Amino acid sequence: MFTSPSGAPSPLRVLPILRGAPAASALLTSALIALGAQPVSAQISAPERIERHSETIELERRRPALQLNIYQRADADERIWNVELAGGPGRTSAICRTTFPREVGQNFYIFEIQSRKLTSTGHAIILEARADYQRGPLDPPVYQVAMWVDRANSSTGWSCGVIGRGEYTRLDGGASLGFRQLSPEDAPDTTTLVRADRTRGPSFCGLQKEEDRGFEIFDPDQGRFVAGDRIDLQLEQAIDLEATLPERAYRIPLTANIFSWALASSDVRGAPVGGLPARPISLGDADLKTAWIEGSGEGGVGEYVSANVTTAVPIRGLHIFPGHGRSRDHFESYARPTELLIGLSDGLRFRVALPDVSTDDLFESGGLTVTFPEPVYTNCLSAMILDSQPGAMAEAPEAERRRLGRSVAISELTLTSTVDAPTEDETARRIVHEVVLEPQAPRRDQLSRMTTRIPSATITAVDEVLRGDDPTARDRAVPMLASLPSDEAVPTLMAHLKRVHTDAPDYRATQRAIAAHGARAADPLLDLLDQLDPTERKYVDAVRLIGRLGSLIQLGRLIDTFGQGPDRLRNERVRAVAAGGVAMLPRLIDAAQVSPDSPTTEDTLQAIGLIARRDFAHETGELEDVDALLDLARTSQVRRHRLRAIEALGYFLHPEGVEHLSDLLVEDPDPLIRAAAAGALTRYPGDEARQALTGALQDNSPDVRIAAIGALGARDDAAPSTPEIIDYVERERWHTGLHRGLDVLAASAHPEALPYLERLLVEHPNGERVPVALRALRHHRRPVSRQAIDQAMAVPGLRASVLRQLVSMLGMHDGPDIDAELLNIARGTHPTVAATFTEDPSLAGELRRQALNAMGTRRSAEGRANLLAFVVDDEAPEDLRIAALQALAFFADPTLVEELQELATTLPRPLRPQLRDTLAQIQARVAIDDAGDDIQEFRDALDEREKRRLSDEKSNR
Repeated sequence: MFTSPSGAPSPLRVLPILRGAPAASALLTSALIALGAQPVSAQISAPERIERHSETIELERRRPALQLNIYQRADADERIWNVELAGGPGRTSAICRTTFPREVGQNFYIFEIQSRKLTSTGHAIILEARADYQRGPLDPPVYQVAMWVDRANSSTGWSCGVIGRGEYTRLDGGASLGFRQLSPEDAPDTTTLVRADRTRGPSFCGLQKEEDRGFEIFDPDQGRFVAGDRIDLQLEQAIDLEATLPERAYRIPLTANIFSWALASSDVRGAPVGGLPARPISLGDADLKTAWIEGSGEGGVGEYVSANVTTAVPIRGLHIFPGHGRSRDHFESYARPTELLIGLSDGLRFRVALPDVSTDDLFESGGLTVTFPEPVYTNCLSAMILDSQPGAMAEAPEAERRRLGRSVAISELTLTSTVDAPTEDETARRIVHEVVLEPQAPRRDQLSRMTTRIPSATITAVDEVLRGDDPTARDRAVPMLASLPSDEAVPTLMAHLKRVHTDAPDYRATQRAIAAHGARAADPLLDLLDQLDPTERKYVDAVRLIGRLGSLIQLGRLIDTFGQGPDRLRNERVRAVAAGGVAMLPRLIDAAQVSPDSPTTEDTLQAIGLIARRDFAHETGELEDVDALLDLARTSQVRRHRLRAIEALGYFLHPEGVEHLSDLLVEDPDPLIRAAAAGALTRYPGDEARQALTGALQDNSPDVRIAAIGALGARDDAAPSTPEIIDYVERERWHTGLHRGLDVLAASAHPEALPYLERLLVEHPNGERVPVALRALRHHRRPVSRQAIDQAMAVPGLRASVLRQLVSMLGMHDGPDIDAELLNIARGTHPTVAATFTEDPSLAGELRRQALNAMGTRRSAEGRANLLAFVVDDEAPEDLRIAALQALAFFADPTLVEELQELATTLPRPLRPQLRDTLAQIQARVAIDDAGDDIQEFRDALDEREKRRLSDEKSNR
């Protein structure tokens, strides 16, 4: 028994838990001991090392003292701290070795040692590295190591082994080590070493703060931690209740998903050693022939089961069949509980007495009922056996049967809630009533899931609410129909959609509930269209739903109504049909040919265009009847039809497409038709298409010229047209076309492209085209020459946008003196930057930050050193130090992480947020690089294995 915080003994019930769990713990501890216990004769032989902490430990007066050292080797690039416990002459012979992570090297970590004598010769030592909370960051991890030191006949006088580790934070918890005083009833005045981890503890519902949770106790005899086997339970405040026979035979609850049995502390069938506890699903399966039988074989006192419980409704009580219900013989043979402890999540407890009733009455009634004094909300419930009555098999001669006779069986343990009622209709009404009153959507969803056993009654109850005048009630109730059977729920939803107003709160909820039924709601929606006014919003919304839910056949019914109704409806209908994807194209082509030059044709071409843009944006598509598009482009008398048909020809290539589109580029008087033809030629391969676009650069319409230069830029063969593009850029005055032309030149590998842009910079440094050209070159990672940059930067009064681009472009060069020049700019000593200080100080600061960023993008060793120097320079402006930290984020260097971490507490506070961001980005880059290396190694291994396989096959021939 453990003591309470005040030191007084706590009332308890013995509770064996997690039997077999120490086996898993033993494996882990044995591994730790194997790693931590090093040869006792190993000598500390590295004179050059970085000491982090050193301390002398005296365990006994007449025994040699020990020396604890935490250090790193100075000649090694270590990411850990070595921990050694040494003894012997000069205390230099290591008897224990282990490690701490590199984080404990930060200057805000301090070290503490605790030791306790647990046996006549053995001592437990806990070494803890924790943060000084006055200096360190918020809630850093605490690291612990436990060692077992015993007397030995050796030069050191001691033997040692590492027996466990702990790591936790105040906010997130974790595994922790500590010494604990056992209660006098268990072992008077005895201290033990405990490892606590709430994630590994018992799952008895509603443990209070002063009661024991997950812990393991170190057993010196076994040399490992073993699971705690007791829980202190406060029973004085438990409310006494008595179970009774129900007035009428028990029937299975009509509700579902109220609770789910999660675990049992033991099971007669046995759980895997060290594995998870059993899940006693037989307690809630409404079958008396199946039972949970606890596995202690000692009357079951302290064994328990726990369930997860919904918090959507209060629990009213329990139904329990105390014993094995397969037959009367089974009932008499196994042990039966006579007293239970019911624990709830808020700490409320009930001590339930189970009366001794006749077997016939118990079977006839289906069990006993327990009613709480008032309904209670809880998220879990545990039932623990406090007392039991042995079964007849307890007197059997066979040992196994005697054990089973003392094993307690429970066939049913079912929770009943306030919404449970005798009839389906009444239960459904209660649940729907709770849904209507509940303001929180997650709880309404929980309530809705309770209705799976009574779908018809629930739909009727929801329909009663939907026919009422309360819009809030309707809004909360209608989503319940989304998860109920479609054959009954969809007609109810359609009737409500027909009568609900589009401004009502439940209108959108109704649509979402319909959408949940998928394609099964599409046909009813199509039928509903015949009853709605096409000019109303509800009609348009129904069409939108059909587009989301309909099959190809159902969407085909919408094509029959193309061209009808107002523009908003037509557009929504087009989008709905296009949602069917490529499979709709044959139907659309057929519809376009039925009545050319009609509104129907316009809608079909619009749908074809939507499908093409969505599904064939990066590759050309295939269409069986491309001739239909070409005929429409040639013969249609409606401009919009021709434009849509020409656009579609750009996605579905026609054998005669280049010839026809080239003719349009030259001959058609309509500039919009010519521009559409230029855009369609983008995907047509070959010189003929490219030359047609090159000729269109001379067109007198800016729309055509802009479309032509955009099409050339999107092609892979634009380089031969570079001279014509240069000529176009020289005379173009429309900004859109000019930007596109300069972007094409910046990406071009033609020998005339880059020299032209460089000449543009040198001859017209303040020209309107220069900033655009430089942005395009930076986008394509193609810098102008160093000479051109220096010449332009020397021009007095150079515009700011050009200066910024040139400084960034310096970072793209590989010259040996680039880092030095960028450093001069960053320091403000470069002539151009120095001149801007008097003219525009804000520009000078921007250029300096730009230079630091350029250093980062280069990722050179010299630039890295320059950036670090800026970060630690206390005289540098704060904004530049932040910019230097941002630039360091471009490096994927683990060593840089360590260097920056050393600055964590010395940098001014305004810089620390950026330091954390930079560290996170560098660590992410390192992780990505490591993952890439691992993937490449895996690929190489697969290739090597494949080569060996082929070689073996060849040799076997």
